[in-house]
Amino acid sequence: PWTMSITYPACFFKEENGYSVIFSDLNDLSTCDETFKGAMKMATDCLAGYLYLAKWDGEDIPLPSKQEKIDPDAIAKRIGFEPGPSLIIPITVDVDDYANIYFKSQLNQ
Repeated sequence: PWTMSITYPACFFKEENGYSVIFSDLNDLSTCDETFKGAMKMATDCLAGYLYLAKWDGEDIPLPSKQEKIDPDAIAKRIGFEPGPSLIIPITVDVDDYANIYFKSQLNQ
């Protein structure tokens, strides 16, 4: 059984049509949504799914950076965004709960 609750910093960028979310610790894993609330949900789902699949595939998962070490302007420039309004928000997921909800059939194999 899995028990893995973990927090990664996510950089939320305000854009013209919504919000983009980047997890710089995880190879710039990204998601987006038109609303902030939607972007928060997408960030949680994106992170949980990524961590679950990485664990399932036996990949090494890097340790999360400290929030104060994240530079939104540097991330924006690296991925081709114009630096602008941004927030760094810690996203916590319980991979066990996520797996039970979304991957039950695979866990029973």
